Amino acid sequence: MTLLYSKHHDMVIYRDADPRLMLDHVPGAVVFNGGCVAVPFNLPTMQVCRNLGLPAVSPIRAHYDWPIHPGLKPMAHQLAMAEFLTLHPRCFNLSDMRTGKTLAALWAFHWLKLQGIVDKGLVVAKLSTLERVWLRELLAHFIGRLSGIVLSGTRDQRAASLDTRDADVYIINYDGLCIGTQRGHHGVVLGPLAQQLVERQDISCVIVDESATLRNAGTRRWKVMRQVVRAKPYVWQLTGTPTPNAPTDAHGQKRLVFQVEPWPAFRARTMVQFGPFKWVPQRGAAEVVAKFLQPSIRFARRDVMELPPLVYDPPIEVPLTKEQVKLIREMKAELQIRLDEGAEINAANEATLRIKLIQILCGAIYDSAHEAHFIDASPRLEMLLEVIEEAGGKVLVFAPLTAVVRMVTTFLQRHTVATERITGATSAKDRNDIFRRFNDEGEPRVLIADPGTVAHGLDLSAANTIIWYGPTDRVEDYVQANQRIAGPNQRRGMLIVRFASTSIERTIFDRLDNKQSLQGVILDLVKT
Repeated sequence: MTLLYSKHHDMVIYRDADPRLMLDHVPGAVVFNGGCVAVPFNLPTMQVCRNLGLPAVSPIRAHYDWPIHPGLKPMAHQLAMAEFLTLHPRCFNLSDMRTGKTLAALWAFHWLKLQGIVDKGLVVAKLSTLERVWLRELLAHFIGRLSGIVLSGTRDQRAASLDTRDADVYIINYDGLCIGTQRGHHGVVLGPLAQQLVERQDISCVIVDESATLRNAGTRRWKVMRQVVRAKPYVWQLTGTPTPNAPTDAHGQKRLVFQVEPWPAFRARTMVQFGPFKWVPQRGAAEVVAKFLQPSIRFARRDVMELPPLVYDPPIEVPLTKEQVKLIREMKAELQIRLDEGAEINAANEATLRIKLIQILCGAIYDSAHEAHFIDASPRLEMLLEVIEEAGGKVLVFAPLTAVVRMVTTFLQRHTVATERITGATSAKDRNDIFRRFNDEGEPRVLIADPGTVAHGLDLSAANTIIWYGPTDRVEDYVQANQRIAGPNQRRGMLIVRFASTSIERTIFDRLDNKQSLQGVILDLVKT
């Protein structure tokens, strides 16, 4: 079907469209030349045409000046993203990490605001990205056009920030949104902050960043977000990894804003069961998910950006200490006894055992009171120091436990390596200062972090080497964290280094590389 635009008449002309369909549904449609249909070029008209299955172009293409920091220019795929968001009040941007989804979403919101279609916006994102990504983009590109405020601090401080009516965009993290929420008889009873966001009719556009966080509809986060967005006219979900663990991860995200089939029915379409607890993706599940997560737009980074190659080295073999061998044998024997006695190892129990194994491998074991007890892991620490010295430039080190992050930091500082660390306890102010110095100054040379705290949204391309001191238990964090050095400013070859002391550890990394579930890995302990 041919689509033409008449700038003189500010009309869009369709050839070969159904004239009767257009006259019945599109306000202002005019038939001429025996079959051509002209319609006004405005957003409501274009949205109706898109809903009718016709090609449509958002007026943002012709009627927007695309504000951007001096020296930069909008990329073609970002314009397409913004156009798509304006045409679809509720949709997904599934483009890869580091493709410019943040700026495209802010352009779309700003243009809708200029048209009087939306008033204020709400961004819900990971804690690490509130200031370093969202507020920074606002300050870099929209000075004098859009203002933003991060809702952080105590409950009263967040409420006071939300009462700042002159802000255009409110930015909050998922857990902050849930503050004060209580469990009720029929779901959750919203806390004061979330309830205020529900009642604020001027907040008419919600941007849900890293929406895979909301893949589980049974969580408090999902239930709170569902109430917040239910009546909002525009809800855009952004994520480059919509199904980090399984195809069924798509269900909660779609259900957040759309009526969908029940979860068991969707699982039956995308997964197949092996045994009482194990489900694996069916053949063709990716195609099912792609059709399910509509309307959506996606750009692969390799298609829109020229980046240096990202190389994954085979895991480096690291010897175990006698203490580690002893603890792993005890863990294996305990597991064998439980299985011999007929105990069933479900997914939750297996995850606990997996984390315990990772603790042994990394050198810090938590007891029932969550106190860390350190064990000898000297070969792994020495290998870490060796690889850092060979790296030459700045290095990101990911360690999957807070106690391990602290242990590794102490070890490297003892060897005069300039380091900083990021854990869940690091304040937003300190994080921002550490990220700034890591990217812009000579020191620190090494940044050590729990992957969950820096996995999303950050550009840490001052480094070109990532070292996994131990594997993470979360596929999403692994995939996202490995992209932190692959920003648009990266000009060097990038290297991912992993340490492994056991076949189980190598299997975990293999599954993480292939974005596969870790379910069943720990049972290999009784086979090896």
